[in-house]
Amino acid sequence: MPIDTLKSKRRLVEEYGLDDRQAEGIVELIAQSEERGATASDIELAKQELSSQLETLRQEMQGGDEALRSETEMLRQEMKAGDASLRQAIQAADEALRAEIELLREEMQAGAKSLRQEMQAGAKSLRQEIQAVDKSLRQEIQAVDKSLRQEIQAVDKSLQGEIKGLREEMKALDLTL
Repeated sequence: MPIDTLKSKRRLVEEYGLDDRQAEGIVELIAQSEERGATASDIELAKQELSSQLETLRQEMQGGDEALRSETEMLRQEMKAGDASLRQAIQAADEALRAEIELLREEMQAGAKSLRQEMQAGAKSLRQEIQAVDKSLRQEIQAVDKSLRQEIQAVDKSLQGEIKGLREEMKALDLTL
């Protein structure tokens, strides 16, 4: 009974995991043996070859699966280690930034406090200077006022003396006239 080579090839690929080339080779062998009238020993030999190839493929697939599992696990471990390392780095950076922010906050508060103290001291010093200048100006004004009064009095006295002298001269002139 002739075999459907296309159907057989598909079955070997889909059900037994053979690649196209291997399945084609097996189907071709069976078809050739059928054409020349395969003997029981030919069929047995073909079965053994097929079983051997299937076993080889199973072993290769298991080895590939194990290698893939191993690689996957290794990648998982690397990712976990990288994740942990990254988390530590982020946490360290966060802590460093928080510490730096706190230090800056303290420096700003100290600077503000120092500036307030300087401004208060400057204001106090300025008040004292203004008071001293005010006092000095008042003293100078009083001294100038006193000096002007004395000069005015001296001028007034001098003028009164001159007026008195002029009156006496006028009286003497009046008498002479």
